[in-house]
Amino acid sequence: MLGRSRSGATALPARRPSSSLLRFLPPAVAGLHVSGVAVHDPGWAEALKSTTPIVGPIRMMRAQAAGRENPLVALRAIYVALLASLPLFLFALSFIVPWDGSSAQDCFAGLVAIYGAAAIGLVQWARHRPLSLGSPKQLAASYRALFFIGVGYAQSAALLGFVGVFLTDSLWVYVLGMGFGLLGLALLAPTRADITRRQQEIASLDSTMSLLEALVVPTEDDPRSAGTG
Repeated sequence: MLGRSRSGATALPARRPSSSLLRFLPPAVAGLHVSGVAVHDPGWAEALKSTTPIVGPIRMMRAQAAGRENPLVALRAIYVALLASLPLFLFALSFIVPWDGSSAQDCFAGLVAIYGAAAIGLVQWARHRPLSLGSPKQLAASYRALFFIGVGYAQSAALLGFVGVFLTDSLWVYVLGMGFGLLGLALLAPTRADITRRQQEIASLDSTMSLLEALVVPTEDDPRSAGTG
């Protein structure tokens, strides 16, 4: 039933968001409001569960098939998998390559160090590139694109170290490259703090767009948001 305010104006009932939107809203942590519903950072617990061997991929596929996949959780799950892959390579190489190899290891280690420092600089460049503010979809897409560009730079340092292992027969070369790779990935982590930093950049451009909302809630033309209304 419609009520009336003190001024006599008719008070309209709050509009309830569609079920297609509600499916993507994670449990409350802290948030902003979209169409009367709080949109919150989903945290990292679900991302960590999604990277569990065997069970994790099945969970993600079922969530995607049911239309319940949270885009930010998916991005963080990819990040966790990329982060874990570098130490796993070290573990595998430790069974086949000695720590100290040929005399060429020092020269190649210097090359890895120079390249790694340059890669970190490129990671920082990607982190501070401006985001596209044309629409929520473009905002989320630009954030993800710059994230993966930075990942490419970070992992290239570890890849160079990986190649160096077989050229110098020394595991230390990979450890050096892996160190730069892990540092680059740490800078790129899609954490709440990083989203807040980016949101401050958006606000400094006098834009009211929300990066968290763009990353968590699929846009209307996103096929994952279709199905129910």
